[in-house]
Amino acid sequence: MFARGLALALCKRLALLGEHVILRFFDSRLYEGVKVGAQGHAEVPYVLQFRAEHGRNYARVIRQINAELSARAARAAAAAARCWSTC
Repeated sequence: MFARGLALALCKRLALLGEHVILRFFDSRLYEGVKVGAQGHAEVPYVLQFRAEHGRNYARVIRQINAELSARAARAAAAAARCWSTC
């Protein structure tokens, strides 16, 4: 519970500073993200009641993160190329 409380506090602080914060759990897989706002009302029950699967699969989670980051980078590069060609 301490780690979850700390995560909520850090997320709320970042949100108050104007950062875009998404909180994600992982164990044997990477779960969908929950947007954290400055108010933090909707995230608290989700974070405190989250039930993870048993077991850890760090290699799978790292592959999922890499795939997501690569897809975002590809989309950003494509958008920049479209902007560059039209500008």
